[in-house]
Amino acid sequence: MTLSADIAGSYASSAIINGADFEFEGSILDASLRMSYLVSKNYSLFANARFFGGTANGTSENVGDSWTDNVLPYTKNNIASLTFSAGLHWQK
Repeated sequence: MTLSADIAGSYASSAIINGADFEFEGSILDASLRMSYLVSKNYSLFANARFFGGTANGTSENVGDSWTDNVLPYTKNNIASLTFSAGLHWQK
């Protein structure tokens, strides 16, 4: 039996990353936990749990200049998802 984890993420803000003159911050996280069990020489069963999420919060100086800009200068967004999967892995 094997157990593995994979975690990746980042955080950014105007003060740390790019020196923008307007305030913003954002984050993203992708984490996975996988368990596998060898059934025979060439086959293994696996189960995986994965979390993906992120945030965005801040203001922008680009308001209404073009059709791609926000109407309001402020944004606050959050996303979080959790998935579970299972399967059979065959290796020759």
